[in-house]
Amino acid sequence: MKVAICDEDKESCVKLRSLILRQEPHCEVACFCRREQSGEAEQYFDCLMRDVKSYRSDLSGNTGKSCESAGQLIFQTKSRNYTVQTDEILYVESRKRKVEIHTAGICFSVYATMKAMEQRLGEPFFRCHRGYLVNMAYVEDYDTGGIRLKNGERVYLAREKHSDFAGAYSRYLQKYDDRD
Repeated sequence: MKVAICDEDKESCVKLRSLILRQEPHCEVACFCRREQSGEAEQYFDCLMRDVKSYRSDLSGNTGKSCESAGQLIFQTKSRNYTVQTDEILYVESRKRKVEIHTAGICFSVYATMKAMEQRLGEPFFRCHRGYLVNMAYVEDYDTGGIRLKNGERVYLAREKHSDFAGAYSRYLQKYDDRD
């Protein structure tokens, strides 16, 4: 993974770079202390970390790149930044131009498409309906009408997705059993 840190405070860049390399030694990390360099960084790096105070005006025009490590998603909104572990997400629900991310503890909304969320989350998430992505790890049972999660909530399962879901869930269970 290639990470760019963009912060006008050189000392902060160096400290953050050190922390990242301690956790992910094979990561390529570069520091940019001038704002104009960050535009170049967006094209080359997988992850772009910016000082929110220095780059506040850029948040509304977020390029879609976010600083994510394996198993973690970071979302930026005008008022807050959210970090969520993907294994804590129960399901994702589409609501107009936003998606609601449901975890056991919190539900929050961000501007995103279901297609983008599907790509970002990957396995073990399944697009069971045009408006829902479900985490296979939280499936209790399912029938032709929907999926019941371990917390008791129900998620729609489109009729045309039923057989695909059954196959994907079976493969997920086999993969999970193989790890034990």
